[in-house]
Amino acid sequence: MKSKYRSETSFQHSLPKSSSDWRFLLPITKYSRVLIIGGEQDDFTELFNKIGVSSVTWLCNPSAVAGELNENNQNNYDIVAIPFGFSAAKVTDEIEVFRTVRRLLHPGGSIFLGFSNKLGLFSKAFIANSYHSTPHHMIRNLRQSGYSDIDLYGVMSNLETPEYIFPLKADLLGFTLQHRYRYLLPARLLHYFSSRPLVSIVLYLLSYYFVIAKSNHTLETSL
Repeated sequence: MKSKYRSETSFQHSLPKSSSDWRFLLPITKYSRVLIIGGEQDDFTELFNKIGVSSVTWLCNPSAVAGELNENNQNNYDIVAIPFGFSAAKVTDEIEVFRTVRRLLHPGGSIFLGFSNKLGLFSKAFIANSYHSTPHHMIRNLRQSGYSDIDLYGVMSNLETPEYIFPLKADLLGFTLQHRYRYLLPARLLHYFSSRPLVSIVLYLLSYYFVIAKSNHTLETSL
């Protein structure tokens, strides 16, 4: 019987059984048109097909997003997902890419993006192909690019196979830390480590985040 999951070497950018599933963060239905940028084509196409989404387009290179834009597919997608961000983009380029993605989306469509935090406590954990930004820069640049309803999610322990994904709230981070380290730290230390004053600071010092934002086509953003 063929395994449901590929070997570790060939299934590099998918979601194993132990991972949290970011697909269900998306405002998605079986009729959604999805554009995936980055990762492995077969992996992501299969993952969305398994939840009933058949209209999935894939681009290998995040830098090729501008080439995807033409008269036939402007306002064509409900969701553009870039799980590992832009590998070589600069902050000045980020806004232009966000605006290009916005032109690919239906009015009210959503962008989904993963990124590494330049201010993260564990910067050595960055994966090579993840985009480095900060939560505040990401929110600011998305707003300037014509997006609204921006939601940030903390990610542990990495973007490729996330063990935990949670809304960016102190109470939820504290709960996540208690669950993650309950067998690794003494109870008193864990209580301090997950206390609200401390986690309120740590919220914006995590190594990884996902962000979802809605394309606001009512804004007169210069494209």
